Amino acid sequence: MYTYTRTRVIPATPQECFDFLTDHSKMPDWDPHVRESRQVTPGPMRVGTKLAQVRVQGERVMNCEAEVTEHIAPAAHSVRSHIMGVEAVFAYRFAKDPMGTRATVTATFKGKGLSWFVERVVGKMCEKVDDTMLERIAGALANQMAKSTLADQVVSGSYGSLETRFLGTPTLPPTSTGPSRVFPSPSAAPDSSVVHRLSGPTMTSTSTFR
Repeated sequence: MYTYTRTRVIPATPQECFDFLTDHSKMPDWDPHVRESRQVTPGPMRVGTKLAQVRVQGERVMNCEAEVTEHIAPAAHSVRSHIMGVEAVFAYRFAKDPMGTRATVTATFKGKGLSWFVERVVGKMCEKVDDTMLERIAGALANQMAKSTLADQVVSGSYGSLETRFLGTPTLPPTSTGPSRVFPSPSAAPDSSVVHRLSGPTMTSTSTFR
């Protein structure tokens, strides 16, 4: 079995983090190897929900299936899939933190039969990509929240006109409540017309093989 863990503080509430991550249609926004992700099972997200994904590895395009194995709002969400015959489980945890939410992802890889020999290879390959996973999630979530805030302000008339929004370079007014909004990932940061700052939230990582 090969496993690794990544932890990061995200400046958003646990519910905001949970809702964003469990909307699998948004997965291409933060995973560069996912071209499309959608829920196949009808109804609300729950344990047993099936997902269909189109993944890209180099020039290779793959159709993959995944299944939700844990879904406890707003604290936990886990998904199981198979990569090169190796079972891969990605478990996400969200806990309140003074700066917002402490998000943790733990990935576990188990091979059976001949696939046991490649579980470490698959695990290391995924770990390299996922090393900045939570940073990309934080950036994509911040981008979505900024756009939502701007849209609300335009509709309410409290933030100028659409012409000002897209042609000018106004500064997003500070929010009066809730944790500060940080855009930690340049690759997933909001449009250049939104001024952002980096605060360098705590990030930790571990990996094991046995």
